[in-house]
Amino acid sequence: MRVNESSCSIVSICLCFVLVDILPDLVNVLLKVFDLRKMEDKLERNPCVQDAEVYFDNQQVLQVKVRERIPVARVFTIEGKSFYLDSSGHKLPLLHKSALRLPVFTRYPYGTQTAAPLEMSFLRDIIRMSQYLQKDEFLMALISQVDCIGKNQFELLPAVGDQVIEWGDGSAMEEKFRRLKLFYLSVVRTNGLDYYERIKLQFEGQVVGVRKEGAEDKKKADALSMGADDFVVNPDEEYFKKNGNSFDLILNTISVDVNLEQYLSLLRLNGTLVLIGLPGKPYQVPAGVLLNKRRRLA
Repeated sequence: MRVNESSCSIVSICLCFVLVDILPDLVNVLLKVFDLRKMEDKLERNPCVQDAEVYFDNQQVLQVKVRERIPVARVFTIEGKSFYLDSSGHKLPLLHKSALRLPVFTRYPYGTQTAAPLEMSFLRDIIRMSQYLQKDEFLMALISQVDCIGKNQFELLPAVGDQVIEWGDGSAMEEKFRRLKLFYLSVVRTNGLDYYERIKLQFEGQVVGVRKEGAEDKKKADALSMGADDFVVNPDEEYFKKNGNSFDLILNTISVDVNLEQYLSLLRLNGTLVLIGLPGKPYQVPAGVLLNKRRRLA
């Protein structure tokens, strides 16, 4: 007898127990004793098996071909039970000593039983999110777990830092991950992991960072202690009017769209605005604001 199967440890263990149960005594047994259809049915009833084929080849060797269900996520219910989830939405049992590195989803509001039609929409969102995380090494390392909020919302918890990422529902998933990654690589890297209490992604085209109480005062104290003359957060129109033609050099390190014309107006003669961050779309700058006072953009 030969058993053909793929490499997943879950189905390998399941298959061994099932085959021992369904195979008759192989000593001096006629081929007609083997009920191949019954053996296939029993294999396919195993939750780890998607499809099975049992047959004798031309050399009278019993062939068992199994197509397994591949886990894509580990899910914990609000009752504390747990299961694996495959790409088609089937719930797979846990096996002792199995250790699969998969995205973890907690506070799942449904049970471990076969998913009802209403539940499948939520499961599809979990599957898409899990598959996207596994494709990106940065995001896989960043996100420690995903909490299910109600029956169609998510919150992401990072592995480092105690901020909560409000995701919203499963819509626009690729765009939300793009904005989240950009936010962490630019804004969070600049402000620090302890600066934000919550990061909100549920608003279209935006990332809203909610600062922790006292975080701004701490950053101001740090800046002044390192020799800064002033500390300004979110300058308003009055600031730009008051401080026009004041700076020789401005470094823009954030990767979000800003009004460059306003910041160029802060430069004095031969001043330079250096762009280090990468915006979501190309900047558009009126030529007049550069020609005036020979300002430069680098």
